Amino acid sequence: MIGTSGSTLECYQPNSAVRIVTGGAERVVNNYAQISFDFGPTLLSWLERNHAETYARIIAADAESAAKYNGHGNAIAQAYNHAILPLCNSHDRRTQVRWGLADFHHRFGRTAESMWLPETACNDDVLGLLIDEGLRFVILAPQQARRCAK
Repeated sequence: MIGTSGSTLECYQPNSAVRIVTGGAERVVNNYAQISFDFGPTLLSWLERNHAETYARIIAADAESAAKYNGHGNAIAQAYNHAILPLCNSHDRRTQVRWGLADFHHRFGRTAESMWLPETACNDDVLGLLIDEGLRFVILAPQQARRCAK
């Protein structure tokens, strides 16, 4: 189940506050400020209500990375309900993308540059929609990119 306490305690929270000890000195690092990541609206809403400190660290990590990389933060948007976009009709597909982008902007305070596609499922209609919505790149599985490489 999305947002279970086990997942939070084993993954989301520890990655937001990693303790590193070097030569007797300890420091805490927020991994999310160092890596690309995506969280969907459902999980972020759950974290915000149930693990506010972890949620705040995730939001802060994107702000830190955006400051470091001239506005290019580490957070990546996600379709609103994790729907398999090529299986949606055009209205539902557009809704999933637009609501996902709106939630991203609401939470991170910036426009998303990319969207994680559920199961990396895409087709020309999905890619065209992402271009129309102003997204700059998409993450695909290696075999998807290989099929198009010339």
